[in-house]
Amino acid sequence: PKTQICGYGVFTDAMKQSTYLGLWESGWRHGPGTVVLPSGVYYSGTFVQDTMQGYGMLLTEDDTLYDGNFVGDGHLQGKGQLTLPNGDVLVGYFAGHWADKGGIRVVMTSLFSYYDTVYSFTSHCIVT
Repeated sequence: PKTQICGYGVFTDAMKQSTYLGLWESGWRHGPGTVVLPSGVYYSGTFVQDTMQGYGMLLTEDDTLYDGNFVGDGHLQGKGQLTLPNGDVLVGYFAGHWADKGGIRVVMTSLFSYYDTVYSFTSHCIVT
């Protein structure tokens, strides 16, 4: 059974080699928190019952930054902004998963207007 930790705390997971700083509820990471990995991956955002849920920022070891909505650990969904190491910025609606290997697999939809007509542009990509 999970330990019934509640309130603010810091936990280092030797198996996952990660450190969590944030709120706990009934033994779960729950509420605002931050996870840091030795590789340089950094997530700061909301947790619900131990998973990344809601708004958060994910910074990777190559300085790729995703700022937007999460619906599970590594699952991007909803409005967000992806800033690539070269400075390129993608803004839109994301649906995809941050892959451990091979980059971010996303379907991104952007809306833009041209002469009072709104267009939707959908792209499927892997950002590495």
